[in-house]
Amino acid sequence: MPRPEWTDRTSRPRRRLVPVLATAAVVAALLPGGATAAAPGDAPAAAPGRSGSFADDSHQAADVDNRTGTAAPDARQRGIARRVDADVRWNRLGTPQALGPAPTPLATGLPADPEAAARRYLTDNQDLFGLDAASVAAMDRLLVRPIGAGAVVTLRQRFGDLPAGHDGLVTVAVADGAVVSVSSSLARDASAPAPATLTGEQAYAAALADADLDAARVASHRVRPVAVPTPLDGPRAAYEVTLIGADTDHPAAFTTYVDGITGQVLVREDLVDFDSDNPSWAVYPATPPQDLAPGQDPRVRWCADPAPGCAAAFRDPATGNAWDVDKATGTPTGTSRGNSANTVVSWGAGSPLLPATVSPERRYEYPFTDQWHQARCNPAVFTSAQRNDADAAIANLFAMHNRMHDWAWHLGFTEATWNLQAVNVSGAGLGGDAEQGRAQQGALSGNRNNANQGTPRDGLPPTTNMYLWQPQAGGPYPPCVDGDYDMTVIGHEYTHAITNRMIAGPDSGIGGHQGGAMGESWSDLLAAEYLYEHGLRAPGETPFVTGGYVTGNLI
Repeated sequence: MPRPEWTDRTSRPRRRLVPVLATAAVVAALLPGGATAAAPGDAPAAAPGRSGSFADDSHQAADVDNRTGTAAPDARQRGIARRVDADVRWNRLGTPQALGPAPTPLATGLPADPEAAARRYLTDNQDLFGLDAASVAAMDRLLVRPIGAGAVVTLRQRFGDLPAGHDGLVTVAVADGAVVSVSSSLARDASAPAPATLTGEQAYAAALADADLDAARVASHRVRPVAVPTPLDGPRAAYEVTLIGADTDHPAAFTTYVDGITGQVLVREDLVDFDSDNPSWAVYPATPPQDLAPGQDPRVRWCADPAPGCAAAFRDPATGNAWDVDKATGTPTGTSRGNSANTVVSWGAGSPLLPATVSPERRYEYPFTDQWHQARCNPAVFTSAQRNDADAAIANLFAMHNRMHDWAWHLGFTEATWNLQAVNVSGAGLGGDAEQGRAQQGALSGNRNNANQGTPRDGLPPTTNMYLWQPQAGGPYPPCVDGDYDMTVIGHEYTHAITNRMIAGPDSGIGGHQGGAMGESWSDLLAAEYLYEHGLRAPGETPFVTGGYVTGNLI
């Protein structure tokens, strides 16, 4: 049976093939999963508020950061960062939030001891981080952890006699006397702050009032003197006040940093993480089984953070957010829209483009009945209660587009190489171009047996269309399946966006017969490579079959 071809349309002007940009895989970062937490987030602070309960879906993280302004890096710092040949993001305190990993080490010839190497690196780069030798020597050692052939070192800044309470951390990944990457929330100003004039008890009272609690409703509390760096006002002597509420039915717990002179709350951290703070998706990582029986649903659960019952956990490496967070607002969308993908069902014939049904608890685990297959392509499914499993298809396509974004980001398809994101956090490239996923494209118009990707210039959103498949008289004879579940096809189409942007540049696409043929080959290759790298196997006599699930052709 011949394999049907899907078209890969592009709305970009056809141009000749230009030399390939450097796309070699970057050196793997040695940082543990949570290391980047050392750097302050750049999302807008959440409004103050009390913790609610999971049952009434009212919980919103009550984190708040009242420090104003940003200490922008100066021209000298930016010049140093450019010479390092690595992507750099800056924190609000004027030092690199994330530097590297890069194709080559950030520094070499450092001591073999990991901690000594990290301290020497910071001392040697005083112009970049703003810390002199005395400030680096005074830093507290928090962690030295071997990772493979290298290690990660986390140090904490001190301001005079006070340790940093909030921020003031740096994590350096080192291997064989070389620095691989750096993540920091360091402040350039490491001077000793003016001493506190308030007492710890006064700070405790301020934290209670800020949390809308009284002493009778607190099970325990702890107060310790710290320093809190600020972008514009330098380090502030402060008190770190940790409150644990006594009400177990409505738990409340906060760490509040109270200015030791003004009594104002500088930062409040909500310590209660409700289950809805860890979104999840029910997905087929490769494809559904071909012999899926009625009533079976062998999907796995992916989450933003590791948790029992989650087969894997993923976050956007560019922002650190969960996939469903709107980076522009810093809040979850509750549906199939985030910074890297915006996915809807697109049945055509005048029907609206609809995202997945909103889930306030962020459980994108919609029912899957395999309706299109079980109904043998009966068009009555579109008016049924299950809506042809539209929500499940949207959620699966959304998750797979995010996986391709995240995987490709680690291989060099970043904001600087014109990747697909609504908001670019580094300042490189243009935002406004998250992947627009169209699930079950043209289903009511009779469109079948295809998939395509259109990729305009950087800053304009690309679109991918995934279709339903079914036998056609006098033509291909695939099974009744939904292309939104075939990762070989999804990965193939997404790769067209990668190659069009990275090879042809930000404003034009790959053109010509040779360029088009190479694009098809690259798309097949990267889709297979993604699956192989993650231990996944799509149906086919070999792991290199693209579209075996949707076409039924396994050779």
